[in-house]
Amino acid sequence: MDKASWTPLTTVSGTVAADILAGRLRLEGVLVDIRTDTALLGEARMCRLYVPADQLERAKAIMLRDTFSDAELEALAMSEAPPKD
Repeated sequence: MDKASWTPLTTVSGTVAADILAGRLRLEGVLVDIRTDTALLGEARMCRLYVPADQLERAKAIMLRDTFSDAELEALAMSEAPPKD
């Protein structure tokens, strides 16, 4: 797919958060491209997620439906089970 037909979805802080969100969207069948313009690592690295223009609304709906707390994101990043409420 031509990169020009992709549209910005969101920007997140850190490659871990970008990978988690991209993985969730991919599980739902949404194509995702992660882009960054810095060599910084970790949370200092701002990552932009792009999706095909025809999948933008679906991706937004998935993000709204599946919002993660900071604790859940941290637990996922550390490969631990999410905390029980």
